[in-house]
Amino acid sequence: MNCSVQLEFYNPSKYFGVHVIPVEALFTLSELEVSRGEISKYFQAKGTRKVIEVVAQSRKIPLYGAGNMIANSDGSTKQGVPLNMVATLHSQYYVVGKMIKPKYQNQVVCNIELDSHSMALLVPLKKACTYST
Repeated sequence: MNCSVQLEFYNPSKYFGVHVIPVEALFTLSELEVSRGEISKYFQAKGTRKVIEVVAQSRKIPLYGAGNMIANSDGSTKQGVPLNMVATLHSQYYVVGKMIKPKYQNQVVCNIELDSHSMALLVPLKKACTYST
C-alpha cells in the first residue's frame, strides 16, 4: 500500500500561533493495521492555512482473516476494499510565554472504499469523514 492524504489546517487565532505536535494517520482493514503515516511537528502562524501531506506506506502486510472482506463467496474479487483512516491531531498554544499551554486533540475518521478502477484518481474525503474534538 502506498498512499498520501492531504490535510488542511487553519489557525483562526488573531493573536497566537499554534504548535502542531506530530500528526499520525492509521489505515485499517476491519481491525487489522494496514499502514501508518506520520508528519513531524511544526509551527503555524496566526490566521494562516496550511496543507500538509501524510504519506503512508507498507509492504507485505499479512491480512489473515480478512479474506471475506476482499473476495466474494464465489472466489471473485470484490469491486472495492473497505478501509478506515484515523488521523489524530494534537495542537498546543503558548499563551503567556510557556506559562499557559492549552492543549487540544482532534480526531478525523474516514471510511474509504478503495476501487481498483479509480486508484490513480484523487478522491475527496469530505463526505466520507467525521470530525471529533
